[in-house]
Amino acid sequence: LPSWPFVILGVFILGMVVLSFFIAKGLWQGKLWALTLAILFSALGIVNDIVNLILNEINWQLIFGFVFNAVVFAYLAFSKDVRKAFGKKQLKF
Repeated sequence: LPSWPFVILGVFILGMVVLSFFIAKGLWQGKLWALTLAILFSALGIVNDIVNLILNEINWQLIFGFVFNAVVFAYLAFSKDVRKAFGKKQLKF
């Protein structure tokens, strides 16, 4: 097996780690762009979990991932505490 696919995968994972760090820092500082990205990634996680639940054999890890992403999405998108923390800079849902 050639090693270049693993290098590409490693660079992608490293990029996601760096992006996650900046999103976490932005959320901590109350930045609306970070909230938007966190909600977007949670929604993408839900879609990914649904596709995996349909295409693959159902197991506890897929169910846990779906529930986790759904809870994070619901909290970030609809919680009064989150809206209060981000002040007037709110997303329109």
